[in-house]
Amino acid sequence: MYRPELFLKYSKDYLRVDVTEDALQDVREVSESKKQKVEKLKTLDEDSYGAVLNWLHSRFGSVTQYGDFPDFVVKDDKGRHGFEIKSTMYGSNFLRQVYQKVKMGASLIDKGYLETLSYVWIVPDDLSKNFIVNKSTDLKLISYKLRVNLLFGVVGDGDFGEKIYSPFLKIMHNTSLEI
Repeated sequence: MYRPELFLKYSKDYLRVDVTEDALQDVREVSESKKQKVEKLKTLDEDSYGAVLNWLHSRFGSVTQYGDFPDFVVKDDKGRHGFEIKSTMYGSNFLRQVYQKVKMGASLIDKGYLETLSYVWIVPDDLSKNFIVNKSTDLKLISYKLRVNLLFGVVGDGDFGEKIYSPFLKIMHNTSLEI
């Protein structure tokens, strides 16, 4: 499969389609923008795990880190509670992305492995944050349909350079877990 820029270039060369240099430049800029977003999400993931782990420690004390799914598990007198960390940005497929990822984990509750499952979504910027807040009604439907908690937050720098997770939207299906 061709990258968009090469497709246009080859269309110009081999199909004799009129492709302007401005069109090629526009495609380059969009491709670079998408590449930067992907890189930003990769960095966000690396920072997110430590920040969410520290946030969980501050609320529950003991946290078990898993290598697979979910990322972290905490225990209290009500049972085992799983936390899965995901990064996201706004976009046309945002709700579908949330639904598909959450659907995979909901079976852990059905099978009795966990009392609750919370997805901790890390948001990279204010534009994404505002988009998600505006989608909160749809997100509540996903949460209730699949019986999972959805937390959305940002990772920022603390006073001493450490990464800190701060939730801005909590959609709690199962209220036996206090976050």
